Amino acid sequence: MPADRMSAEAFFAQLAGMEVEHLRKALWNLYRRGSAPVRGRVEAEIARVPAPRARATEKTPDSRRALDEVGAFTALA
Repeated sequence: MPADRMSAEAFFAQLAGMEVEHLRKALWNLYRRGSAPVRGRVEAEIARVPAPRARATEKTPDSRRALDEVGAFTALA
């Protein structure tokens, strides 16, 4: 590893204090100004990020069934 490059630990320590918006801007600059192979690697990493999933709507519990289950449980005590 050349002496002018940070180690992975030092790099991630520097990133730890950055805001998400600053990280996005840094990645955009790297993508925009980078060579074709660099842009390809950035695109590949972005493609690996899963799209946010829609949250499944939770059904409200059946209050009568819940009361029956609590009653059955407390009867055991």
